[in-house]
Amino acid sequence: MRRFTMRKNSWRILVVAVSLIGVSEVLSAHHAGANYDREHLITLSGTVTGFVFANPHTQILFDVEDAQGNIVKWIGVGDPPGRLYKVGWTKNTIKVGDKITVTGGPRIDGSSKELDMRNDQLIVNGKKLGERGPQGENQ
Repeated sequence: MRRFTMRKNSWRILVVAVSLIGVSEVLSAHHAGANYDREHLITLSGTVTGFVFANPHTQILFDVEDAQGNIVKWIGVGDPPGRLYKVGWTKNTIKVGDKITVTGGPRIDGSSKELDMRNDQLIVNGKKLGERGPQGENQ
């Protein structure tokens, strides 16, 4: 009888543990898109200072000269690297020193110079990169 109770309790513990893991995944899901103004896209041109091809999202760090001639550091947040890798992007697709034009939604709260990039509207060194990677082939 005791063995049956232990087995029954073990199953209960396992069910609770799996449920907690499932709930934590939902609760930890980020909804970054809600932080950006996708209704009022802006386009910026600048020089790449870094490219992060890592999860959860790729990032292009770039400098933009403002109207007063000051350098403003921006970050373009893009799709996950796995999605971009499937269409031809690699960690070498964008390099420091590349000239880029980025279109995206700025942060709603203006707390940082960050854009939710539209990968289909990314221009690197005068060539539309698009979602098809370095070949510039669009879907």
